[in-house]
Amino acid sequence: MKKLALVSILFVAAAPVLAQNPGSIEGDKNSAVKDLNAAELLRQGQTEFQAKNYAQAESSWKKAIEKASKEGDNKSKAESLCGLAIVYTKQTRISDAKKASDDAINFITSTFGEKDPRLALLKKLSEGASSACVAPSVDETGSLWMKNIEAGTAAMNAGNIAAAISSFESALAIVDQSQPDSRVAAATLSPLAAAYLKAGNLKKAEATIGRALPLAKKYFADQPKLIEALQTGLASIKANQKTQTKAD
Repeated sequence: MKKLALVSILFVAAAPVLAQNPGSIEGDKNSAVKDLNAAELLRQGQTEFQAKNYAQAESSWKKAIEKASKEGDNKSKAESLCGLAIVYTKQTRISDAKKASDDAINFITSTFGEKDPRLALLKKLSEGASSACVAPSVDETGSLWMKNIEAGTAAMNAGNIAAAISSFESALAIVDQSQPDSRVAAATLSPLAAAYLKAGNLKKAEATIGRALPLAKKYFADQPKLIEALQTGLASIKANQKTQTKAD
């Protein structure tokens, strides 16, 4: 079990980094910087939206779209286009919401494909959905997701594995509502797998790693230690299962 414990430690070490930069759910609170790039403007808009500063959020996302086009940052452009559609819906600016939604649909479809999970929400907004219908990428659920991730990480570090599992599972439930195959899902599944390993729940750990690994390879190619930890964890579980089978 020492090898499994080591793997879970690697997961926990990576968790704070992933939580600080998961991609689309939680925005960066440090926005007072001149000449921000597209990604920074996107996060600034997310923070302003969460504070219900809708005019400022709109301004930040418009700037982010302009910057993203120049920088070739398709991810930030797509999220900012979604943000505009959502903030207009929140303000009941129906015609603006429809145009922004259609612009986002066209860009995301041509850039990321027809199966992109954001399209379902955007189509609803284009059709005049209620202002209550908003995306976790900028809505208040993003703050709740972050609170659960932070609580889970703190609980893991304190050795309270049951509480860590509960918090990480709550975070995953939020993500699974709209972004089950996203960068954020990868950032949530990885620490949850670590918690299951720590608890000795190898069945759940194996299933969680099996889901996390392809997402980590896709969205966290720049985090080789995380991917290695997932692969090592899965291999350790398999080895443990073989040992148990022989013992039986």
